Amino acid sequence: MTLTRIFTAALLSALGMAAFSLYAWFQLPEGALVAIHWNIAGNVDNSTTKTTALLAIPLVTLALAGFLKALPYFEPRRKNFEQSPKLIGATWIGVILVMWAAQFIIVGTALGWDVNIFLVLKVALGAMMMLTGNYAAKSKSMFLIGFRTPWTLSSETVWKKTHSLFGKLFMVAGLILIVLPLSAFPVETFGLIMIALIMAPILVCLVYSWIVWRGEQNEKP
Repeated sequence: MTLTRIFTAALLSALGMAAFSLYAWFQLPEGALVAIHWNIAGNVDNSTTKTTALLAIPLVTLALAGFLKALPYFEPRRKNFEQSPKLIGATWIGVILVMWAAQFIIVGTALGWDVNIFLVLKVALGAMMMLTGNYAAKSKSMFLIGFRTPWTLSSETVWKKTHSLFGKLFMVAGLILIVLPLSAFPVETFGLIMIALIMAPILVCLVYSWIVWRGEQNEKP
């Protein structure tokens, strides 16, 4: 997938979200407060005006589309960036999917729909993790995309080995997140499990990248 297609998809998603928000805006009474944040127990802990709440995700998505378009100009390793379209495409598709999930949650709850917040989030996050993990190994070292540590950025070999492991762990964690039944745990516990499944591959690969780099240094004459 080319960067132009990814940018177009992000732009169209922002417009689709805006249309969804516009529909919801006319359904809600003047002065209505809309929930925009929930705590780990699934309870609302922040609300704002309907205009601010309904515009937030479309505007953030639009900003992300602009950021995506500008990325190549800020990437010091632009050649590597351009040679890693699969990881970039998968990452941004995953991000757009999560933004749609967030938009659905905000708009759906505002309209009084029976939205299972954790179900929507776990599927969206799990899918993003599996998408990103599937293509993680098919990339070259970059400063703006990928699993970036001082050690992966210092060696193409460390980058490849770390991303190979990261991709596998992230895919497994994403699959677990998707298939894990909500009913098996209290809401608060499931929230912690969700965070743990995201953080565990990151922490493991952080240590692994240092170990691989250290081994590479020891092999040098």
